[in-house]
Amino acid sequence: SEELLQQRNVAPKSIINNELILKRNGINIKTMQEMEKTAPEKLNNTFASIVRPNENKFTALHYANVSEGIIITIPENIEIKEPIIVTTFLSQGISFSHLFILGGKNSKATIIHNFKTEPVEKAAEKSPPQVVSAASFTSAITELDVQEGSTIEYASIQTLPNTFHVAAFR
Repeated sequence: SEELLQQRNVAPKSIINNELILKRNGINIKTMQEMEKTAPEKLNNTFASIVRPNENKFTALHYANVSEGIIITIPENIEIKEPIIVTTFLSQGISFSHLFILGGKNSKATIIHNFKTEPVEKAAEKSPPQVVSAASFTSAITELDVQEGSTIEYASIQTLPNTFHVAAFR
């Protein structure tokens, strides 16, 4: 039911390796919540521009419930040699995460999106404890907007126990 979905929709938490180094190289990393406050028109122009909500039932479910999102913008003529690793930590329940990557002209980067559960000791510290033991559901959409001459290599790794993971990448 809709009420159960709202109760169990747990916002995942994402971290990005070397975020300070990436920002010094001009890589712009924003959460959807930050974009809503600082650049709502840009968010409206990018979010759901490649993977549409009406494509199928899973994308419709995702967009109706998305609880976290990250937008990574790689400027023109920037090459990042080390992979950008986005790690999304999930706890028990239902979660919906979104990643939008914009590669400016002639940019190059490798992005690895790693889905995993929080370490048991961290999850157990929460009130109530949120350790994945029962079956969970995750929905992830990644949208790649690659400009002329840009090369973005993308990989997704999912190591979630007892989890139904539905994802779309484009």
